[in-house]
Amino acid sequence: STVTASASATVDVETTFDSTFDNYVILGDDIVLSASVALNARLKIGGSYATTSYITNASTRVASSTTETIAASTNATAILVMDGYLAGGSYLGALEMHVSNPTNSSAYKNVRARGMAGGSSQVTLTDSVGYASSGTGALTGVRFLPASGTITTGNFRLYGIKKT
Repeated sequence: STVTASASATVDVETTFDSTFDNYVILGDDIVLSASVALNARLKIGGSYATTSYITNASTRVASSTTETIAASTNATAILVMDGYLAGGSYLGALEMHVSNPTNSSAYKNVRARGMAGGSSQVTLTDSVGYASSGTGALTGVRFLPASGTITTGNFRLYGIKKT
């Protein structure tokens, strides 16, 4: 499935997760935010998007200044996917998120993501892993949302990886 953002407060990739595939990959490209803030993700578990209880770890590297920050949280409101530098048309972001075994209703849903934002003077790469510890129901969606503002543009595509 494909979802295209256009001044969207959130982008929901859902209704396509099922037992056909063990693993799914979401690819995002041409992502621009209305402000230079983080892009986050929330998981739809048991029919609603969890807004608390995310366990998450992320590291961010900025190429122009070679700095790295590592963030960890045991009660976050979302999973960090990309950290900043996405405002304006000159900074385009891209992401790749892996979702494993979304229909397993007896285990937490683990995701891992890699997000990149780049422009004329610097590139930011964010690697993150996380899960919602608020429930183990089936995962039926992923919501992308900026820390503030909107997702000005972006294409989000969901792919299933065939069972063996």
